[in-house]
Amino acid sequence: MSTPTQNKAAGSALDVLAQLQPTHLRKAGSSEVRNRAAAQVQITVEQILQEALDQQGQAEVRKPTDVFADKAEVEMYMAEKRSKFEEYIGFRRKRASNYIRYAAWEESVGEFERARSIFERGVAANYRDATLWTKYADMEMRAGHINSARNVLVRAVTHLPRHDAFWFKFAAMEEMVGNIAGARTVYAKWMEWNPGKQAWHTYINFEKRYEEWDRVRAIYADYVIRLEAARDHAGAATAWLKAARFEETLGEVARARDVYERAMAALEASGALGDAAVARKLFVAFAKFEERVKEYERARVIYKYALDTVPASAAGGLEDAFLAFEKRHGTKGGIESVLITQQREAYDAALAEDPTDYDLWFEYVRVEEGHGDPAAVREVYERAIGAKPDELLKTRPQGLTLAQTNVLESYGYLFINYALYEELTAGDVARAGVIYELALGLFKPGLALVERLYMLAAGVYVRAKDLGRARKILGHGIGAAPSHALFDYYIQLEYDLLNFDAARSLYNKYLEFEPEAVEAWIKYASFEASLLEPERARGLYELAIEQPLLDMPEVLWKAYIDFEIAEDEQAKAIQLFERLLTRTKHVKVFVTYAKYLASLGAISDARAVYTRAVDHTRVHNLPDQRLTALKAWHALELEHGSQAEAKAVTDQMPQRVKKRRMVRDAEGNELGWEEYYDYIWADTVDRSQANLKFLEKARQWAMQNAAQAQSQHASPAAGGGAAVGGVAGGGAAAGGAPGVAEPAPSAPLGPSA
Repeated sequence: MSTPTQNKAAGSALDVLAQLQPTHLRKAGSSEVRNRAAAQVQITVEQILQEALDQQGQAEVRKPTDVFADKAEVEMYMAEKRSKFEEYIGFRRKRASNYIRYAAWEESVGEFERARSIFERGVAANYRDATLWTKYADMEMRAGHINSARNVLVRAVTHLPRHDAFWFKFAAMEEMVGNIAGARTVYAKWMEWNPGKQAWHTYINFEKRYEEWDRVRAIYADYVIRLEAARDHAGAATAWLKAARFEETLGEVARARDVYERAMAALEASGALGDAAVARKLFVAFAKFEERVKEYERARVIYKYALDTVPASAAGGLEDAFLAFEKRHGTKGGIESVLITQQREAYDAALAEDPTDYDLWFEYVRVEEGHGDPAAVREVYERAIGAKPDELLKTRPQGLTLAQTNVLESYGYLFINYALYEELTAGDVARAGVIYELALGLFKPGLALVERLYMLAAGVYVRAKDLGRARKILGHGIGAAPSHALFDYYIQLEYDLLNFDAARSLYNKYLEFEPEAVEAWIKYASFEASLLEPERARGLYELAIEQPLLDMPEVLWKAYIDFEIAEDEQAKAIQLFERLLTRTKHVKVFVTYAKYLASLGAISDARAVYTRAVDHTRVHNLPDQRLTALKAWHALELEHGSQAEAKAVTDQMPQRVKKRRMVRDAEGNELGWEEYYDYIWADTVDRSQANLKFLEKARQWAMQNAAQAQSQHASPAAGGGAAVGGVAGGGAAAGGAPGVAEPAPSAPLGPSA
C-alpha cells in the first residue's frame, strides 16, 4: 500500500495540473478529481525500485574502460569530466544537448541530485526545448522517482501545453503506476487544449481499456462538438462514423443507428451535406451498416435518397456502392444492369469518335473495375492499349511538342494501370511483367515515362523473386536510356541484396555516364562510408574535386568537408578548407571555415580567418561580401571575445548612405535619376581627407605663383625706380600697409633704377 505522504504528493501535483486549463475553458469546480478512491491493486514506489534493482542485477557487467588506483584519482577524473561539461555549457548556454549529456553522465555515476540540478539549469536557460523536459522526466522515471517525474511533467505541460508528447507521457505514467483517476485527469486537461485527432483517439482507447463505455460516448460527443464548432465537416463526419462503429462493436444496433441519424441531422443543419465527398462517405457508411444488420430495405432507401441528394457529377462512389449492393441483394432485372448498360453505351459512343481520348479510357476502366468483373476489365484495357498513337510512337521524343508528349505519357500510364491491376487485384504477376515489357517495346528512349517503366518492370520481377530477370531489364534500361533515377534504383536494389561489388560496378558506370554529376560522386562516397570504408570514400572525394567540370562544385566540397567532420578528422577538415580557399575566395567559405574553428574552440584562428576575409574583400572591392564577413566576425566577438575586440570590429563597419545616379539606356540616352545605397568605409574616408589636404596646398601654391607673375608684369609700367623703391621699402606710396608687402622678386632691377 502507498504511504499517506506519497498519496498527498500525487494529489498535489494533479491539483496543480487541474488548474492548467485555458482561461476561456476554466469552469467552477472543474479542477476537482471525481474519483479519489484507492485502486484495488496498489503499486508502491518500493516495488518499482526493487524491480529496477533486480533488473540492474541481471544486467551484464562490463569491464571498465578506465582504471583508477584510488579514490583520489576517481575524484580527479570526475572533476575533469565536470569541468569539460561546464566548458561546453559555457560555450553554448542554450544548447540542450550539452545539458542532456552532462546529466546523463551524472546519472550513470549515480549522482541523481547533480543530474537533477543540471536539468534544472537547462530548463531555466531554455524552457521551450521539449527534449530537455522529456529527458528530465525519463531520468526521474528510470530512477523510480514517480512524484518527481510527475512534478516535472506538470511543469512541462505548463510551459509547453501544445506539445502532445508530454501529455501522452504523463497519462501513460499515471496509468502504469495504477493511478487511473490521475491519468483520466491528465487526459481531460489535455483535451481542453483542442489537440489533434490522435490525442482524442488515445483518450478513447484509454477508456475502452477499462470498459468505461459511457465515458467513451461522452468523449465522442465532445469531440464532434469541437469539430463542428471549428467547421471541420470532414473530421466531424469521420468522428460520427467512428462513434457508430463503436456502438456496433458493442452490439448496440439501436444506438449505432441513432448515431448515424444524429450525424446526418447535424451535418445537414451545418450545411456539410452540400460537400459531395462528406455526404457520399456518410451515406455509404450508413447504408453498409443497415446491410450488415440485414435491413436491406432500409439500405436501399438510403442509397436512393443519397442519389437524389448528391450531385450526379460527384455520385460515382455512390453509384458503384449501390450497384454492388443490388448485385448482392437485388434481382437480375434490377437497377444494376440498367446502369451498367447505359454507362457502357455512353463510353463506347464517345470513344468511337476519338479512340485516342485516353482520359476517357481511364474513366471507362474505373467503371468496369468498380463492377468487379475481371474479364470485362481486361477487355477494356486491351481495347485501350490497342488504340495506339502510331504517328507519335514513330517520332523521336526530341521532336515532340509538349501536348504530344502528354498524349504519349497518358497512353503509357494505361499500361502501368493495367499491370498494377493484374498484380494487385487479379494476382497475376507474370501477366503484369508481360504488360510492362510490351510497353517497353513500344516507346522510344528519351521520355521520362520510359525510365519509370523499366523500374516498375524490374520491381514486378523482384517481388516475384526472379532477380535474374529484374537485373536483365535494369541492365537493358541503363544501356538504352540511362538516367539518374534508373542508376539509383538499380544500385539500391543491389545494396538491399547486400551485393556490394555489383553496386560499386554500377556506381563506376554511373560516373562514366555523367562524370560531372556531383550527386553521383557524393552518393558513391556515402555508399563507401556506410560500409565503413572511409579511405575509399576519401579517395572518391579526391577524384571528384579534381574533375575539370562539375555541375555543383560547392555542394561537393561541402559534402567532403562534412564527411571529414563526421569522421572527427579535424586536421583534414581544416586542410580542405584551406584547399578550397585556394580555388575560391568567396566570403561564405571564409565564414563557414571560421565558424568551424570557433566550434573547436580555436577562437584566435577563427579571427585570423575573418581577417583574411576582410582583407581580400577590401583589396578586390567586394563591399557586400566584406560586410558579411564583418557581421559574422562581430557575432563571434560578441559570443567569445571581449568588448574591446567587438568594438574593434564594429569600427570597421561601413556607413550606409543614399546616393543618386543617372540611368542610361543601351544607346547612352539619359532616362532619369535613380536612388541607390552605397557604403562608405572608414579607410576610404581617411584617404579622401588626405587627398583633399594635398589639393588645398596645391591650390595655395598656384595662387602664390599667379600673384608673383602679376607683380613682375606690373613693375616696368609704373615708371622705374620710384615704383621699385616703393615696393622694396614697403612705403605708403605703394598703397600697402607697412611691413605687409613682400620684397620684389626682381633683384636685378634695383641698380638700373
